[in-house]
Amino acid sequence: MKTEIVITLCAVVAASTLSCIHRDLITNPTDSGCPDKQYQCSDYCLEFKKEIEKKIIDYVNEERNAYGCASLKSDPDLSNIARAHSEDMAQTGFFSHINQQGENPTDRARRYGYPLHKELGDGYYSEGIGENIGMMATGDIIGIGYVPNNPDSIAKAQVQAWMNNPEHKENILNETYQNSGVGTAYDGDYYLSTQTFW
Repeated sequence: MKTEIVITLCAVVAASTLSCIHRDLITNPTDSGCPDKQYQCSDYCLEFKKEIEKKIIDYVNEERNAYGCASLKSDPDLSNIARAHSEDMAQTGFFSHINQQGENPTDRARRYGYPLHKELGDGYYSEGIGENIGMMATGDIIGIGYVPNNPDSIAKAQVQAWMNNPEHKENILNETYQNSGVGTAYDGDYYLSTQTFW
């Protein structure tokens, strides 16, 4: 009889990692693509954020392919879960994998009705999702360089920051993940991106 082992695939990492760009690391800020909080819902800002989301998936898949991993499929349901978390962080001023209701990424996915059980073969399975979160500003960013004010550059810098952190990189290169969703919000200073994996 095979013993089933539950593998928890949700890497929860501290907010103080390189993916979090603190205000004191910005040496020359630029105007952002979404001027400030009151413009978050403008058509321009919504399209700007959607383009960041698309580019993050593209850059993550480039990294996966460079390491011999299959590309992730974009999953609209995972994107909605990720976007809701990013918007929650932007609106309430926190930065964490655990929201203010105490829900972790898997709890939030469960609340949205996402199917969490995944058979991995040989009696192994997972019961959750993985998640990376990050904050990115535009301008001169110490450790990254100059980040121009456009979706492509913001997405590329965010993925670079994740790849520079072992826990985030592990999520990106995890071969058990097949689907992903990205959601980006803007808090007036930073683009907050959440990437979920299943």
